[in-house]
Amino acid sequence: MIKFIYIIVFFFNTIALTANELKYETSPYLKQHVKNPINWYAYNDKTLALAKKENKPIFLSIGYSTCHWCHLMAEESFTNEKLAKLFNKYFISIKVDKEEMPHLDAYYQKLHKINKKHPAGWPINIFMTPQKEVFYMSGYIPPNSKEDYIGFDKLLIELSQQYKSKKFKIFKTSSSSTPLHVEKVWDDFGIGFGSGAKFPEVARIHKLLDNNDKRAYEMLDVIAMRGLYDHVDGGFFRYTIDSDWEIPHFEKMLYNQAELIGVYTRAYLLSKKELYKKVVEETVAFCDERFLKDNVYFSASDAVSNKEEGGYYIFSKKELLEVFKDTKYATPFNSKYHITSDTNKRDELKKIRSKKLYPFIDKKINTAWNALMIEALYKASKIDKKYELQADTSLKVLTKLMFDKGELYHQTLLHVEAKQKGFLEDYSFMISALLSGYEVTNDEEKLNFAKYLYVVAKRKFYKDGSWYLSDDELEIKANIDSTHYTSPLTKMLKNIKKLDNLL
Repeated sequence: MIKFIYIIVFFFNTIALTANELKYETSPYLKQHVKNPINWYAYNDKTLALAKKENKPIFLSIGYSTCHWCHLMAEESFTNEKLAKLFNKYFISIKVDKEEMPHLDAYYQKLHKINKKHPAGWPINIFMTPQKEVFYMSGYIPPNSKEDYIGFDKLLIELSQQYKSKKFKIFKTSSSSTPLHVEKVWDDFGIGFGSGAKFPEVARIHKLLDNNDKRAYEMLDVIAMRGLYDHVDGGFFRYTIDSDWEIPHFEKMLYNQAELIGVYTRAYLLSKKELYKKVVEETVAFCDERFLKDNVYFSASDAVSNKEEGGYYIFSKKELLEVFKDTKYATPFNSKYHITSDTNKRDELKKIRSKKLYPFIDKKINTAWNALMIEALYKASKIDKKYELQADTSLKVLTKLMFDKGELYHQTLLHVEAKQKGFLEDYSFMISALLSGYEVTNDEEKLNFAKYLYVVAKRKFYKDGSWYLSDDELEIKANIDSTHYTSPLTKMLKNIKKLDNLL
């Protein structure tokens, strides 16, 4: 009998240890952490009040479902029972999906850059007081400390002691914005912006095109012909880990596809270069094949397949030799090989991939990113009229799914009622998509809807001469940082100019 009671007590203690509040969430990213031994909470007033009640510092970890380093940290640290005991004892641990709360992520990314002089990326990990005063921030953190860096094993104890003794320094905040410079960041040697990992910063490419700067075409050529572009399936990876655009990090994001479709369309219309048209057509085809469902688009696909970074995308030397054995490309394989779709072996490469497991797809329907894609399709319709029909259809479906009772909603899953109210980015990108649609179709309903959404957006997000990313108590000001994708503030300012010209 005693043994039986012990087993029951042990069973319920185990459930208590592994239970967390994320089981009530719908975010695919948060769902990935439901079975962690850490007692995760969602970011809300109830959780923040709990931290104050228990007088515990907050550990806030922000990531997203297709983030490689987020997965790695989860595997190494968030499933670690010993570390979980430290998290649960000393902290209120909050997990945030940056795609679900982009305004919160933008705030902490900016705070990290101000205080550490470099971007954090994802995951971003924040330690703060119950009053949300930040005293430690970092990107990826390993589970165990070594001589040259600190891991969670020592960091959690050290930060807990700092909080109890009040021996910590609060991070400074700033509301300034950084102008969109090109000259200071241009890489003459590797082509593109910055000297490390390369991102396709589309807003900067548009700025070059505005000035008829030939570097825009140099960059577009390099991106289309090297490793950022998927020469087999079409579409773009999120960035390359090297400065020469050769080695991709294999995530594919909807917003990347949309913005690159737009800039390649513009470049084609200016230059009539067939490469750019081909990139547009292949990228739209990829999005339709992998992301399109019920006429709206999923958010992203992971880099990892079968527990291997790039597992779906990478070909072995044996596979390539078999495909190219009878061609001029057979001999260089011992050194460095450049295989493009021009080698006429694309179908054979596709067959090899078709036997592999495709990476995880985040099936969130994000209003802002779908609007970006719809706008891209309207622009691409200047190359091929068929894209206008898809844009019109997707716009109708997205509106029906994400517009209710006079307001836009931010994101949801298919066949799940949207509950999260829209942010500035949802309104900015949706208005822009509607105006692009109006320019193509001359449909007055699109223009009227754009005007209406602008009125709502101004009421919700414009206060005392400034635009804010959300209309909640966080009061995070919008800025013009367009590193990852065009900032909602930049887009809204362009919308205002267009609307003024149309009125």
